[in-house]
Amino acid sequence: MQQIVANTARIRKAKRLFGVKICLVSLLDADRQWFKSKQGIDVCETDRAISFCGHVILDENIMFIPDASQDSRFSDNPLVTGPPHIRFYAGCPVHSPEGYRVGTLCLIDSQPHEFSEDDQHILSSNQRRRVRLQYCSRRKPNNMPPRCAKCATPGALPDTPRYSSSRP
Repeated sequence: MQQIVANTARIRKAKRLFGVKICLVSLLDADRQWFKSKQGIDVCETDRAISFCGHVILDENIMFIPDASQDSRFSDNPLVTGPPHIRFYAGCPVHSPEGYRVGTLCLIDSQPHEFSEDDQHILSSNQRRRVRLQYCSRRKPNNMPPRCAKCATPGALPDTPRYSSSRP
């Protein structure tokens, strides 16, 4: 079973570059999303039913929401009405080496933001060049906080094609 890991230092840089409270790489299956690299949030996963990232992997475009409380798709979402009180969201698809959209690189903040074409280009470039996803046979759970160890145990991540049947 392969797992995907992302470079946390690069996620930290993206968080600073865009001036947001949360930056993460998420991976999705039919029921949930896992945060494989994260800055600014302590949880390891959420239900896909309430995820913003689940919308992103449906196509190749960057999805950005200047103020989620004003967006009819998300205004009643528990991640908007409660912690972490998402207002701004921007995400772009992350692809497996086979070309499947398996997750996202995303930016989240509790304050509304604008997101220029330049910002979109930078986020997309980050996804392609800076967020280096690597397949590895195993990531040792003792290298991460105990609350996240279950995210890295063998078998925790289904085979890549189960994430999305959509190819670019």
